[in-house]
Amino acid sequence: MDDALLVASELTSDALTRSGPGSSCELTCALGRYEVTISVTGPYATAAWPHLLLFPFELFPGAGRLEELRRRIVRQIARIRIARRADGERTITATVPLTGPAT
Repeated sequence: MDDALLVASELTSDALTRSGPGSSCELTCALGRYEVTISVTGPYATAAWPHLLLFPFELFPGAGRLEELRRRIVRQIARIRIARRADGERTITATVPLTGPAT
């Protein structure tokens, strides 16, 4: 569950950071038997996620290194999908596998 909390926090903060002033985002979570699905919908004025889904894990020099590193850590933890909505917003969905003792 710690991984799911980290992913939810990062997706939410990223949505609010990349949206314009006064924007909001919507967070939904669904608990399944073997995974947690976290979706964040927001305006995402700029979107760094598509780039990070295409290229291998590599930390590029520059001003946004910490943000890029956090997104890449999320990408290593979860399966990420991005969907554009008809209203112009994007939904980023992360599926985080649950791990724990075998029963």
